[in-house]
Amino acid sequence: MPPRVLTVYHRARTFGGSFNSVLDVLSYVDRQRFHPVAMVPGPGNCADQFNAIGLDVMFGTEHPGERSLRYLRAVATFAYRLRRARIALLYVSDYVTWRSSALAAARLVGIPRVVHVRSPREQDYADPELIRATMIVGNSEATLSGLRRHVPAERLRVVYNFVDLDRFARGRDIRREFFGGHPRVVGFVGVFRPEKGIEYFLQMARVVHALHPDVRFLAAGGESAVEDLGWLERMKQLAVDLGLADVVCFPGSRDDIPDVVHSIDLLVVPSLNEGFGRVIVEAAAAGVPAVGANAAGIPEVIRDGVTGVLVPPRDGAATAKAVQALLDAPSRLRELGEAARLSARERFAPASQIAKLQEVWAEALGHTFVTSPR
Repeated sequence: MPPRVLTVYHRARTFGGSFNSVLDVLSYVDRQRFHPVAMVPGPGNCADQFNAIGLDVMFGTEHPGERSLRYLRAVATFAYRLRRARIALLYVSDYVTWRSSALAAARLVGIPRVVHVRSPREQDYADPELIRATMIVGNSEATLSGLRRHVPAERLRVVYNFVDLDRFARGRDIRREFFGGHPRVVGFVGVFRPEKGIEYFLQMARVVHALHPDVRFLAAGGESAVEDLGWLERMKQLAVDLGLADVVCFPGSRDDIPDVVHSIDLLVVPSLNEGFGRVIVEAAAAGVPAVGANAAGIPEVIRDGVTGVLVPPRDGAATAKAVQALLDAPSRLRELGEAARLSARERFAPASQIAKLQEVWAEALGHTFVTSPR
């Protein structure tokens, strides 16, 4: 029987790039080599989607480390469940929990641990359970940069997120649904949170619209599933304040992202702390290039001047200048879009990246490392 790999995901209900990346991993795992099992806190869309790809799902919660009887009980309970379920490897698919009780339990019973870090989290890199993990995977060099001061290089690996490129290559242009016509469209696609930099997208839209009144702007995405910050409503109000109410469409959360990216001519990614930037690859699969902030993991996905354009973060004016230049040069826009499509096929196809992750799992199962902090 293949070794049983318990994938721990920290939310019962969510949406967006991080969860989609976890779902992709478990969809593409070679089940001749590994037997994946999922654990989530409780019923919700995460369990439903794991079930839909044929996984058994357990319910359980990671508890953050604390000096308390409750934490010790959580560690002991998790250790018992790991042994009872005959788990050979613990895979924390999206690191968020400080001194995770799951990681502590697996360490105490001698089960190797692979932790996937999906966004730069400088403040958490001193977490002793994280830095004692058998192997740590980052979705970009930027995500791992802070860890390199704490963890030997032989226990760190970069495995880029991958995308079902064929799914995003097929899509319908539905811009008429948003604008009632067929204008040129510049888009943002993502969760509405402060670190996504959506205000800089809107600042860009004000400048570009003044020069190109025919252009429209699509800001697709909903409020964070983690906490309701009211950011979507704040950005809608900012659009009104900037005089953009008639030219920016906020359609909310969408489950037809392939159609959405096929309905824009240019993607803008103004994020300030993006570990990878999955939407850049999704748009690239549709032949749509991106203008992105030169921050965190985005420069590892966008090759400046080749597959897109990088601009300084927090700079709506520079973003507008880059967008305007591409709108004024349709042949250049198409050239970048085709290069982005080819680059996505070369760098972010499922087969190559899942192979790298499975080798990390195999290495963790087959080797013993000194896992105390240096």
